[in-house]
Amino acid sequence: MRYDFKHDIEYRINFPASQKVFMGSTVDKNDKGLGLRIFTLLRSGEEITIIKGFDTAPLNGVVTWCSKQGENTYKAGLHISKN
Repeated sequence: MRYDFKHDIEYRINFPASQKVFMGSTVDKNDKGLGLRIFTLLRSGEEITIIKGFDTAPLNGVVTWCSKQGENTYKAGLHISKN
């Protein structure tokens, strides 16, 4: 079951290792991960690190899916990794 969960976030794509920061927001969550609204296409299997947006940041996760929602807008599923 998914629950509404709205936070603005900043994240990095971990491969290739980059310091570039992307903006997005969460839309919902469940016990395994987050639904994201983002502006950069991600690919299933990519690892990202949320560096800002939560008290517990940084959070590492693996993209499980990503679909286009509008012009330059995407929705993605993120499975949160246990650190």
